[in-house]
Amino acid sequence: MTTQLLVAGMFRSGTTLLSNLLSDHPNGLVVSDPFVYFFKQYRNFHLAKLGLSDWKEDEPTPDYFGGVRGELLESLQAGDLQEQIPADALRQLITEIRKWKSEQHPGLCDRLDEIQAGTFAEVYQALMQLAVELYGDDQLQVAGTKVSWCEEFLPAMARAFPEMRFVLPVRDLRAIVASQNSQRGIGEGCRPLLFYVRHWRKSVALAQYYSEQHPLLKERVTLVRYEDLVHAPDKTMALIMEHVGLTAHSLAVTADASGRTHNSSFNHDAQGVFTGSAERWRGVLSADEIKAIEAFAGPELLLLGYKLATAVKRPLECLGLDCEPRFDEVSSWLQPFPAAAYLRDSAARDNEYTLEERRREVLDGGELRSATEERELFLVNGLLSKLRRAWSARTDLDQH
Repeated sequence: MTTQLLVAGMFRSGTTLLSNLLSDHPNGLVVSDPFVYFFKQYRNFHLAKLGLSDWKEDEPTPDYFGGVRGELLESLQAGDLQEQIPADALRQLITEIRKWKSEQHPGLCDRLDEIQAGTFAEVYQALMQLAVELYGDDQLQVAGTKVSWCEEFLPAMARAFPEMRFVLPVRDLRAIVASQNSQRGIGEGCRPLLFYVRHWRKSVALAQYYSEQHPLLKERVTLVRYEDLVHAPDKTMALIMEHVGLTAHSLAVTADASGRTHNSSFNHDAQGVFTGSAERWRGVLSADEIKAIEAFAGPELLLLGYKLATAVKRPLECLGLDCEPRFDEVSSWLQPFPAAAYLRDSAARDNEYTLEERRREVLDGGELRSATEERELFLVNGLLSKLRRAWSARTDLDQH
């Protein structure tokens, strides 16, 4: 029996590296990025169900902080993929996959018309079956896909597929920002600093909740730090393979023609894993960028075992730093949406940084003002106490 797998995490967090290492196993297959639009259609279905008509269908996934789209997060977290997919949603799904993935997955795109409408779960299962037929063989023990931006959908996936396993990579946010801001070609362009910060904090919060508290997921989710993966790949992958149900296998990095792409963490000549990317952010980010990232995300960095590089600043102090990109440096696909709007509106930026200041006040021991504020500032209940402990234990330099 083949076990289903989903690798999910923030972009530039090592999801591609991990997927390729799993696919290198003779009995493993993780197909890279074909089904992000499935999750977007499920999100749009819930938006319509909730009557949230002010949402644009191509808008990026929200980070949910400040209570923004909290009702959507709750609805998705309670989902099970058993709703019938509307015919127009299925057509749109097929159109989007063909539009954006035909170069990466031409064989898959050629066969998408074989997918028939049914429940969302049935459509996903049919998509995965096509992927297995195209890229796998009868020796597979584990088959899955990797998708960024989909952590909020994991409970629904767990309900729909009771045997599915999940691997969630996390990476130092400073390295993510440096990597994305340096990217050239497809996907190039900066993101606003708070876009990075809040989506990363969302990923960390949900990963912590799923792996430690969620009744359906805590035994089926494993977290892996990117830095552990690149510095100790054999040891780290042995733990992951055991979790997902693969037999022990020594690592070897090879190219193939299956549509599974390798990323910059692979050293093709040495057939190994490139480790230089882990600390490259120190020479890429400016001092102001590092100060601001640590001001906004320092507690989560410490919780995950990373060290802070600067004396901690208050979020409102960051208004005086040169830490945000210019609006014209932001990726063109993101510019039309609210996530980038504060870069052109000083009052809006003040408001966003003030929300971050309020979060710091609570982390420093301030009382919550309402029954919902913990969820609005930290997304999941129970995370605040862990962050407070990590934050209060920071080093003398961090408290300077």
